[in-house]
Amino acid sequence: MAEIQKRLGNHGAAMTSRLSRLRLQPNNPQLLKEVAMAYLDVSADPASAKPYAERVLELSPRDASALALAGWIDFKIGKISRAEDRLKQSIRRSPSAEAHLHLAQLLVDQGRRSQAMDQLRQADALSKTPAMQERIKSVRDDLEGTP
Repeated sequence: MAEIQKRLGNHGAAMTSRLSRLRLQPNNPQLLKEVAMAYLDVSADPASAKPYAERVLELSPRDASALALAGWIDFKIGKISRAEDRLKQSIRRSPSAEAHLHLAQLLVDQGRRSQAMDQLRQADALSKTPAMQERIKSVRDDLEGTP
């Protein structure tokens, strides 16, 4: 815990606050997602985010954003088949730029270039922010630069 808070830097106080609130509201899906994403963003071990994402899925098994988050964590920890399944479930339930982008990244990693490009096109069509468009462009540039 101390190591993760050290990595958080300026985010340490925010994480401490989230964890304190989580102790008071252990079944709050949004708060659980925030904690999972924070751990995923700052931890060298993405598995530290997994229990929080899994708890969200226990509470809200049909939540598309929770499925996308859990799928991304699965990808990060090497559970590729499960990751792909969860990302696809998320997209079927409620397509999002984030889920399509994560699925594209998984497909790139698997060498499935044409499928990845299709996912990037879909992510781009759903993208609503410049930050997301930049992330999509970065993955597309990497993919186009790969033989």
